[in-house]
Amino acid sequence: MFNNIGFKEIKKVSFGLTNFNYLIIDENNNKYFFKIYRYKSIESITNELNFINYLVKKNFPTPKIIINQNSDKCVVFEYIDGKHPKQNIDNIIKIGKLISKLHNIKIDREVNLNIGYSLNLKDIKEFKSNFNTKLNNLFEIILLKVESIPFDNLPKSATHCDIFLDNLIEFNNKVFLIDFEELAYENSIFDICRAMYGCCFKNNKLNLNLVKVMIYEYQKYRKLTDLEKEYIYEYTLYAGFISIFWRYREFNINRYDSEKSSLYKEFINALEILLNMKKEEFLKTIFSAINFNLML
Repeated sequence: MFNNIGFKEIKKVSFGLTNFNYLIIDENNNKYFFKIYRYKSIESITNELNFINYLVKKNFPTPKIIINQNSDKCVVFEYIDGKHPKQNIDNIIKIGKLISKLHNIKIDREVNLNIGYSLNLKDIKEFKSNFNTKLNNLFEIILLKVESIPFDNLPKSATHCDIFLDNLIEFNNKVFLIDFEELAYENSIFDICRAMYGCCFKNNKLNLNLVKVMIYEYQKYRKLTDLEKEYIYEYTLYAGFISIFWRYREFNINRYDSEKSSLYKEFINALEILLNMKKEEFLKTIFSAINFNLML
């Protein structure tokens, strides 16, 4: 697949937790990002790449596809020679705007998205016999709160479903979104709540001041509905446990990895703090007026 790229160097990079990713440097010192998908079907890869091409046409900031050989589950992307954004107010503002821009993109018939995110409460319930005691107890407590979420009635859009700082690249004062492997037509609020853990997590808990900034900026371009606001507390619990569940299943059951096996524990404290916080307090905090001088 490299007939058009005479490369002189290829090295593995640490982006992502699932696939094999490499930096390629050609004879003219041009850089490319080379990705080998580990699990995805050809159909899913095709859908993802078609959507990325669609985003590029819509001027959404994401790397372009240079070579597509998805029959071999290999793709070469444009390399954005930047860094993962630091967790600061300026970048959280950019991330809030970026998420709303994604959700505002109208989906044409040419775009084929998965109907929903690949994990849900049904999956967790079926898997729970594999949990350790601590996770089982935590899930039972959270389940009582999240089963009331009206998933089918909440607004949906094209969603990334995995917005973490590791899936963002900052370059030339601009933030790019990468890795659309979990792409779905899903509740828009899922991206927001997932990004709370991915971008606003600090000192083993959610920094609600940063969450507030992200939502404030997001709502400049897409207002949350009353129903989204009503259930954002429960959805934040749901998105947090989804993150824990994925990591536990992936690195303790599907393919044990001693270095990553404890990654699932990262968000447990944050969830316990949320569970001990009254819903009214959470809502008041994230939707209250912003004093940017007191954010960090």
